[in-house]
Amino acid sequence: GDAKELFTVVKAINEFADKTNRAPKWDKNREEAIDMAKNETKPLVVYFTDEKEKSIAVEKVFGDKAVADYLESCRWVKIKLDLKSDEAKKLAIAKLPELWIVDPRKDDPFAAALKKVPMPTKSAAALKAEFEPVLKDWK
Repeated sequence: GDAKELFTVVKAINEFADKTNRAPKWDKNREEAIDMAKNETKPLVVYFTDEKEKSIAVEKVFGDKAVADYLESCRWVKIKLDLKSDEAKKLAIAKLPELWIVDPRKDDPFAAALKKVPMPTKSAAALKAEFEPVLKDWK
């Protein structure tokens, strides 16, 4: 009947939305992200941002089909960073935005990032190429 057809249409729309409106589920803060990633044994993706227009625009790449698999296989957290801060100096970040992949199981995940990617990458495919070796070696 009509209800079943409607259900099918709604399901199709939702599936399409899932495919097109992809975005990381950002954890609230660094501590929560590290804890969650550790519990789930997932790499943690850290997006350092100044939250200016350019940095926000760059985030669109995370919704690309090429990196869709990593939205679920990693935890994601956004950290607002001031380049003049001691933290930025300590992390040796001179330009924003920057993306790190870290191992939450380490005592200090930020001391030895598995991967540091200056953003934006040339394309989503280029970003995928940064993720792939890290995820392949992940145990």
